[in-house]
Amino acid sequence: MPDLERFLAAAVRSAEHTADALGVGQVVHSSAVFEPHDSGVGLELFSDVLTLDVALFTCTKGVRLVAFALTELEEPRELLDDSLREFLNIVGGGMKQTLFERLPNLRLGLPRRLAVADIESFGRSAELSVAGSRFTLAVRAPQQYSFR
Repeated sequence: MPDLERFLAAAVRSAEHTADALGVGQVVHSSAVFEPHDSGVGLELFSDVLTLDVALFTCTKGVRLVAFALTELEEPRELLDDSLREFLNIVGGGMKQTLFERLPNLRLGLPRRLAVADIESFGRSAELSVAGSRFTLAVRAPQQYSFR
């Protein structure tokens, strides 16, 4: 079984660092009821021994929060999808840095849009709240790998 808990922990740490760097507020681990998700993006991290999918799902309010943090525009409508993909790309870069010692040839794929229903196919997830917006960060490893 892949060590998804470690990969998820690396993703959460990277998301916390990214949110702090963007000044969007503190990340709170939460299972409270929020607006349902209506947006999702995914990113593949891969090497010769591992393929890892990382995903971020959120609601419209969360997408606007990320877009404003990245662009400082009040209504960046044309940038909403790109902003969420860029945020996940930054999180993926942080994961790559965290995992570099054990996986030095880890590379990032291109962020892509996911259907909200895709959340069901991920093995581990963490519910996060940033400035009152719900985010679900999820990981899955189609290939077997474990830290030893």
